[in-house]
Amino acid sequence: MPVSLKNQIQPGTIEYTINCLVDHEIDSTILLTIIPFAYSRDIISSRRIARACEENEVFTALAAATRPHFATIADFVYSMGDKIVSVFRDILAVCYTEGLIGKQMFAGKAG
Repeated sequence: MPVSLKNQIQPGTIEYTINCLVDHEIDSTILLTIIPFAYSRDIISSRRIARACEENEVFTALAAATRPHFATIADFVYSMGDKIVSVFRDILAVCYTEGLIGKQMFAGKAG
């Protein structure tokens, strides 16, 4: 089934905001898009992120239908740790301003 970002990622959602920020405000890379989204869903294991890119249609759309290997994800996180933290802070700030996060933790667990 073809993946269409327009059909899978709806405006007003956290995944839409992350995608727009990375595409328009930050140097865009697929991994820099999917990792903050994975973290927002409390998925921090590189193996689980890789599996989500294969099994979850939102992850598949954000990953542009690619299937990054878990070792690639782990290497990227290790080498780009400071950049990811910066991107994640920017995303949190925008999401808070847009009302996409509130009194609960970002990953959706009760605070």
